Amino acid sequence: MLTGLTGGGMGSHGFAKYLPERVSALVINTGMMADGSQTDDYPQGKLAVFLASPSDFRYQAMQRDQAFLQLRGWKTAWIEFPGGHTLAPEASYQQAADWLEQKLAIGN
Repeated sequence: MLTGLTGGGMGSHGFAKYLPERVSALVINTGMMADGSQTDDYPQGKLAVFLASPSDFRYQAMQRDQAFLQLRGWKTAWIEFPGGHTLAPEASYQQAADWLEQKLAIGN
């Protein structure tokens, strides 16, 4: 499981693409996929949580990324928080952890 804030989120997406056997889930905080990474060889059927702020300049890109992953069979959660391009509050991370724990317990 990987997580990242902004560029760290982009790196997490990269690891999921290029080392899919080592990644089962992502938690992305105000980060987006790198341009050109949404390809037919992207892995399928994993988990992702998007921690997003509507005032973040990457908000629409994150929505695009979520839709792409869903098309690839990923189960996703979308958790919004106020504040823009910044670290999500602890409560948002707890909500992400709870969702992931539930999905992993039931086998996705």
